[in-house]
Amino acid sequence: MLLRIKDVYVRKSERAQRTKVYFFVEGETMLENLFHRHNRPYQEYRKLLKEVFEIAGITPEKANWNQYAGCSCGCSPGFILTGDNNKDIFVTIEEVREV
Repeated sequence: MLLRIKDVYVRKSERAQRTKVYFFVEGETMLENLFHRHNRPYQEYRKLLKEVFEIAGITPEKANWNQYAGCSCGCSPGFILTGDNNKDIFVTIEEVREV
């Protein structure tokens, strides 16, 4: 399975914090999202980060996956970036089936 970036949305964070990058699968329901939140293919997401950074216009030093990036219950996993601050980046991806 191949992942491709469909959309990147950058917004200023509501509070002072390190920049965070969240990935969402296009067409996934909220229930599916909650079901899969603890077993995301973050190594595959990591391969897309360079392109995400180019689109967002940032050059962070480091990106670490964290299950609790968005909240303390673990429902919003994502990458926490070192070297960039005060942004939330939302990446919509699509799964492309290889033939």
